[in-house]
Amino acid sequence: MRPNYCLTILHVSILAALLITLDADGDDSDCEVEVKVRRNTVYGVALGGDLEIHCTVAFCTYPPPTVSWYKLDKTFVPVNVRSSSHIKTKWELLDRLEGRSLLIFQKILRSDSGLYQCGSGSSLSHNINVTVIGEYDFLHRKTKPIHD
Repeated sequence: MRPNYCLTILHVSILAALLITLDADGDDSDCEVEVKVRRNTVYGVALGGDLEIHCTVAFCTYPPPTVSWYKLDKTFVPVNVRSSSHIKTKWELLDRLEGRSLLIFQKILRSDSGLYQCGSGSSLSHNINVTVIGEYDFLHRKTKPIHD
């Protein structure tokens, strides 16, 4: 029985193509986390109010990436999130490969005003401007303007 070289070459070619495809599917080194925050995002909130800042993140593999929050104050300062703090974080899965990190301020302070960024890996968001306005009047439940 004489081997059929054309058939052998075809089988080897198919096997090589399958192996290359499997290797390309398993290689996520080209896939990076993408942080999606619109330019010039601004949040205004009354002193003592609650605020949620959103940071959408697209990713390629599970588990979802860790998202960090920073406040810009001459340098990047990690946002202090702990159990006793008035600032919390939360993760929401939006789709199979997309989620969002929330930075939640409960009873926001005037010192919380400033520029924030979220990031994961080498991806960092655009600035998010948080402005705390007015004085919260607990008796009348309304915001008073700031007078200079």
